[in-house]
Amino acid sequence: MIALNFIEHFKKEELILLFKGIFIVLHEGGVLILHTSNGQAILSPHLAYDDLIHLTIFTPNSVQQLLRIVGFKKDYLFMKPDPFRKILKGLFVCYCGK
Repeated sequence: MIALNFIEHFKKEELILLFKGIFIVLHEGGVLILHTSNGQAILSPHLAYDDLIHLTIFTPNSVQQLLRIVGFKKDYLFMKPDPFRKILKGLFVCYCGK
């Protein structure tokens, strides 16, 4: 399952329901790929406050918390783009199995 640049548009309460649903429909051994803005980036205040449609900004830790709350138990791998794009855009990708 792939979720690209949309989880930041949900409230925290909605995210728990959304990810519970994802967990339920993901087959054993399935993989979830997430791509979202990184709240640890230098420009993270811009991500949080300059775009009114961003309701939740994530860090690798907060994504792991969310995934564990809904039942994901496997290890997570966070891949960040090259340093220049990381500083400017602060994007990360998370891969996890069920």
